[in-house]
Amino acid sequence: MKTDFMNFNRLLAVLLIGIAISCSSENEEPMVPNDPDQMEEMDSDDDTSDSPEDSDQDNDGIPDDEDIDKDGDGLIEIASINALNEIRNDLSASGRSLRLGKNDFIGFELTQDLDFQNPNDYDDPTLLEAYTSGNGWEPLGTTEFDENGSLTTENRFQEVFEGNGFTIRNLYINRPEQSYLGLFGATTLDADIRNLTLESIEITGELIIGGIVGLGAGNFENCTVSGTVTGTSNGQAMIGLLIGRYEGGNITSCNTSGMVMANEAIFAGGLFGRLVIDPFLQNDALVTSCYSDATVTGEQRVGGLLGGFSLEDAITSTIEIRNSYATGNVSGENSVGGLIGSTLGSTISSCYATGDITNTGNSEFDGDSGGLLGFAFNATVSSCYATGNVTGNPTGSCKGGLAGFVFDVTINTSFSTGSIQGNTFEIGGLTGRCQASSPSIIPSTNYWDLETSSIPFSRGEAQGLTTAELQSPIDASGIYGTWDPMVWDFGNNNQYPILRNMPYGEENQR
Repeated sequence: MKTDFMNFNRLLAVLLIGIAISCSSENEEPMVPNDPDQMEEMDSDDDTSDSPEDSDQDNDGIPDDEDIDKDGDGLIEIASINALNEIRNDLSASGRSLRLGKNDFIGFELTQDLDFQNPNDYDDPTLLEAYTSGNGWEPLGTTEFDENGSLTTENRFQEVFEGNGFTIRNLYINRPEQSYLGLFGATTLDADIRNLTLESIEITGELIIGGIVGLGAGNFENCTVSGTVTGTSNGQAMIGLLIGRYEGGNITSCNTSGMVMANEAIFAGGLFGRLVIDPFLQNDALVTSCYSDATVTGEQRVGGLLGGFSLEDAITSTIEIRNSYATGNVSGENSVGGLIGSTLGSTISSCYATGDITNTGNSEFDGDSGGLLGFAFNATVSSCYATGNVTGNPTGSCKGGLAGFVFDVTINTSFSTGSIQGNTFEIGGLTGRCQASSPSIIPSTNYWDLETSSIPFSRGEAQGLTTAELQSPIDASGIYGTWDPMVWDFGNNNQYPILRNMPYGEENQR
C-alpha cells in the first residue's frame, strides 16, 4: 500500500506540471531555476542594462558604440580632426552612406574642441604634420565651373555645421597659388554654419579666402574668427577673416579679430571681402549684430567690416547692414572706409566705426576715403557715426569724416568727429564729395565736429557744430529732436551720442 501511494504522488506531480505548461503562453518558456541559457536570455532583454554595448540614447535601434548620431538630432558627431576631414565625403546632404537609424540626416556637429596642433585630437596622429606644415588643411567643399565658365554648386557644402560653442584652433592653410580657401572652400545658400569659433588661424592663398569659407553663401550665426589671412594675388582677390566672397543669406552675431593682409587685392574686409548679389537668383543679404576689430590692408574697396558690394542691374534683392561696427585701422588706395570700402544699393543703419583710415595712394586719382564709408552709390545711411581720422595722400580726392564720395545717397541722423587731412577741393567734415542724378539727401539733422575735424565745410545741408554743442543734449531734444531715442543713447553733457542694441552693449562705445 505504501508503495502504491508513493507512485500515485509521482503521477500527480507529473500531471500538475503538464497542466502548468499547457496553460502558459505558447511563446513563453517555462522557467527552470538556475538554467544558464535562460539567465543569459533574460539579461539580453533587459532594457535597463548599464552595459555600454546595449546603450541606445536616442532609441533609434543602433547601439551607441556604433551610432554616429547618438543624440538623435540628425547631426553626425565630430570628435576628432579625422572625423572633420571625412565631411568632404558627404557634401550634398544625402546621408545615404551613413548609418543614422530612423533619424533624418541634416549635417554635422562638434562635440569637443579640436586643435590641429594637438596629437590627441587625431584618430591617426601621423596626419598632424600634414595639417600643420606644407600646404596644410584642404578645404571642405570645392568649386567647379560649367561649360559656360559659371560656378556650379554641385560640390559645395550645403548642410548644417553646428559648432555647439566649441573651438577649432590653429587651422593652417598655405596654398599661395590656390583660391577658395578656408575651413570650407565653398558653401551654398542651403548651408547653415553656427555657434563656431576658429582661433589662431593662419591662411595664405591667391584670390578668394576666408577663415570659415572662401566662397560663401547661406546662414552664418554666432561665429567667431581670430588670426591672419593673407592674399598673394595682385588681381581680383576677395579676402575676409570670416568669408572671402559672400553670395547672400544672413550673417548674424559674428565677429572677427586679427589681420587681413590683401596686398594689391581689390576687395578686403575684416568680416568679409566682397558681397555679390546674383540678378538671376535675387538672393538677399542681411548682416546684423556683427563686428570686427581686425586691421585691414588692401588696394581698393577696403573696409573695417566689409570690403565692397557688387549689385548688378536693377533687381529686387535687399542688402542691409545693421547694428554692426568696426574698430580696426584700415588702409588702401581707393574706396577705403572704417566700416565699408564701397557700397552699392544697400541700407546701412545703426552702425559705427572708430578705426583710423589711411589712404596709401600717391596720385590725384586715388581717394574716396571716409570714417564710415569710402564710396557709396544708391544707398541709405541712417543713425550711424564715425570717429576715426582720415589721412594720407594729400593730393588725393574725396575724403570725409563719415563718407568720402556719395552718389544718389540719403544720409539721416548721423555724425562724425574724426580729423580729415587732404586737399581743399573734395574734402568735407561729413562727406567729401556729393553727386546725384537728382539731389542727394543730406539734411541738416546730420552733423560733424568742427573742432576735432578741423574742417569748416561739408556737402549737402549737414551742420558743423562744436564739441560742446554735439555733447550738450542729454535726450532727444534740441539738435537731436528728430533722432530716435530707441536707437540712440545721448549720455551726459560730456559725451557724444552712442547707439543702443549693439554687440557688447553701450558702454563699450564710450
